[in-house]
Amino acid sequence: MKLTIPELSLVVLIGPSGSGKSTFARKHFKATEILSSDFCRALVSDDENDQAATKDAFEILHFVGAKRLAAGRLVVVDATNVQPEARKPLVALAREYHCIPVGIVLNLPEKICQERNRPRENRDFGPHVIRQQSQQLRRSLRGLDREGFRKVFILSSPEEVESALIERERLWNNLKHEHGPFDIIGDVHGCFDELQSLLGQLGYEVSSEAGSLNGYGYAARPPEGRKAVFLGDLVDRGPKIPAVLRLVMSMVKSGSALCVPGNHDMKLVRKLRGKNVQITHGLADSLEQIDREPPEFKEQAAAFLDDLISHYLLDDGKLVVAHAGMRQEMQGRGSSKVRDYVTVREENALAALEVMSRFAANPKWLIYLPPTMSPSATTQEPGLLEHPAEAFAYYRGEGIPKVVCEEKHMGSRAVVIVCRDEGAVVRRFGVRGEGLGICYTRTGRLFFEDPIIEAGLLDRVRSALNGAGFWEQFRTDWVCLDCELMPWSVKAQELLRQQYAAVGAASRAGLADSVATLELATHNNDVTGLLERFRARAAAAARYVDAYRRYCWPVHSLNDLRLAPFHLLATEGKVHANQDHAWHMETLARVCQCDSPLLLATPWNVVDVTDSESEARAVAWWEDLTNRGGEGMVVKPLEFVAKGRRGLVQPAVKCRGREYLRIIYGPEYTLPEHLDRLRSRGLAAKRSLALREFALGIEALERFVRWEPLRRVHECVFGVLALESEPVDPRL
Repeated sequence: MKLTIPELSLVVLIGPSGSGKSTFARKHFKATEILSSDFCRALVSDDENDQAATKDAFEILHFVGAKRLAAGRLVVVDATNVQPEARKPLVALAREYHCIPVGIVLNLPEKICQERNRPRENRDFGPHVIRQQSQQLRRSLRGLDREGFRKVFILSSPEEVESALIERERLWNNLKHEHGPFDIIGDVHGCFDELQSLLGQLGYEVSSEAGSLNGYGYAARPPEGRKAVFLGDLVDRGPKIPAVLRLVMSMVKSGSALCVPGNHDMKLVRKLRGKNVQITHGLADSLEQIDREPPEFKEQAAAFLDDLISHYLLDDGKLVVAHAGMRQEMQGRGSSKVRDYVTVREENALAALEVMSRFAANPKWLIYLPPTMSPSATTQEPGLLEHPAEAFAYYRGEGIPKVVCEEKHMGSRAVVIVCRDEGAVVRRFGVRGEGLGICYTRTGRLFFEDPIIEAGLLDRVRSALNGAGFWEQFRTDWVCLDCELMPWSVKAQELLRQQYAAVGAASRAGLADSVATLELATHNNDVTGLLERFRARAAAAARYVDAYRRYCWPVHSLNDLRLAPFHLLATEGKVHANQDHAWHMETLARVCQCDSPLLLATPWNVVDVTDSESEARAVAWWEDLTNRGGEGMVVKPLEFVAKGRRGLVQPAVKCRGREYLRIIYGPEYTLPEHLDRLRSRGLAAKRSLALREFALGIEALERFVRWEPLRRVHECVFGVLALESEPVDPRL
């Protein structure tokens, strides 16, 4: 029985004690490739059977496994791995290093395992242990693919185990054996005549005799020993897009060229496959020209582009070809993540450039910008636009069993960076004479116009960190926090005065006069229906004013501010996206205790979305919160970075209360005719934006803690800022 595994993968051996995992591993893999839980126990306790050392042993196993995967080395994990919770961190490890997880299951009869275990003197546990392991394995056997294993092999008898043959399969992007010379050609964008001329200058013989060219209509014979490498973006904009595709398809098929995909190519594929994409940046040209071609060509082109490999390693790994910039750790990996692009529109880039150059804080501080957040799906609950049930249903549908619900503060998003001393400011951020840190907005602008207030706030935060023993605990002299700063009015004073207060004052005055007039008219005319309508509108206007007033109070000193940190983003050498949200809330609550009331610990709950009673308690909490005037809550997957059935899930969705939404949608939004219209709002664009900004934000921090050049950090920060100019409904 041949078991074909990728040359770079994480192989997880699965089976009860006595099933022969260690023997199988020694037979088929190098000793240096095998990470045994027994051996790791012995490393820390001198006894491979010491179960008290299991936690430390697996920390060593995961650490060494991570180092091998990072270096591009295959890893084989030799442990029982019969429980889903034991396999989950191994699948996560493979994903972290963009490798393919492979499961090899030794599902031998329990009787055989018991017989093999009996003479082993160092295994003195009772038969019930193997029985339990066998049962645990069989209960979860069918779900291995859903856990994330890309390949699963099940060996169910000693004969199948003995006859197994491991074959290592070269990754599709591994062409290290090809040494060129290569002619590397960038974006063609449908310019066939120019491409033909370029190939001619390079010595290629391009012909258009249709008879012997595999039906493509063009062919190109390269100079002896040479090969063309196309870096994608074959389509869009140019006048002869089908001709470019025919020529490149022919060259790839004949072996005279390689091709990797560009973002324009992948967008065309999505459109040809029926996805809803925006027809921009020349895509209309591709669609119009391809529509004039026979249907079979359209399918050929879509299949060709969709099958392209994200990048290639050539010439013993000394040359990597890809369409866009690619982190070193992604090179030579089999993950689909290497085909992911975050594109920024030209007009959005210009807007971001203006903000960065004219309004942003000192860019040396700008290591992170927070993502936008989508609301939950629209509810059909009477009188409501948003309700927690839809948020819970979203995560449940993505296979996320537990979420964290956090009270949503009505303030302004603030990123706070605090250093332990001025030496740390200079050493880590290269800033002099600007104090111990910074507080900036979600668009990178200084939060406070008065530097004295900012300095006082940062000093109080530093003192709280001192009191909590934070610097020693995290072995750091700086921290980056994601926070909400209140009151809302401290940053939105002009918005309140010019928009909200003006609407409230005008509507209350105008509607009061209208109601008074209609009340006088009831003696002579039948205006009862109209009077009731205007009374309802006047009541809605009063509730609108009450709604925004809750989030405003005078600020005379630092003691009037409230800062609620909810993400401990990064410290020296570490981005804390690997910790779940419960850890973040508990850790920051300990800091908040050291300076109350300035620092506000956010109330939160963990909710099991597979348990109706747990959900009901969370809904009751939300109802109580919003009935008391609170904005609502934010629902997040328990894991900071969570993957669902279709990839990365929303990092958070907000569920806002009925009265708060008056501020957003207007005083009368709850009237039936308006509510019915608002329920048709679309969330796809907002959710796409949230995921892209979230990924860029985490990547910016990762680059910073790795001490990459500031320009590399700012590639991501600039991307978030540019995406904020995307045309998305600002009320969402």
